[in-house]
Amino acid sequence: MPLLQDALDPYFDLVGEVVDCIHQLFEGLHFMHRHHIAHWDCMELNILMDGSMFIDAWHPSDHYVSEDYKHIARHYFGISHKYEASNTNPLEVPIFGGDKEVLEFKEDNHKPRNPFPTDVWYLGHAIQEIFLDMKCNNNFSSCIL
Repeated sequence: MPLLQDALDPYFDLVGEVVDCIHQLFEGLHFMHRHHIAHWDCMELNILMDGSMFIDAWHPSDHYVSEDYKHIARHYFGISHKYEASNTNPLEVPIFGGDKEVLEFKEDNHKPRNPFPTDVWYLGHAIQEIFLDMKCNNNFSSCIL
């Protein structure tokens, strides 16, 4: 597994970069779902990227330090869950991730639900908070409106 870093650092310079990032986020979630894995916690802090594309190598615990300082990277997959392929509609009592705004959970947080549509909501809400609520350098929301 590659060493991962915050996907929003460095910030995006072009609208096309943001569009490509969003496309890749949905591709990644689709890949997980095709393999019967529910993420349960798609939020800004959990959106990471492979930093190997940068010319200057970065340190895993601080990408402003040179690669020469060795550090063991550990990856935490937290509350993600893999379901049997035969279970086409897995129902599970909600697992609360970092985003507490899921509407279905506010209605009845003990009612078993299919986690896959919730994952899509989580990712959409993360994209809204990151890109449409103006957390990046460009004025992306006005470009869409």
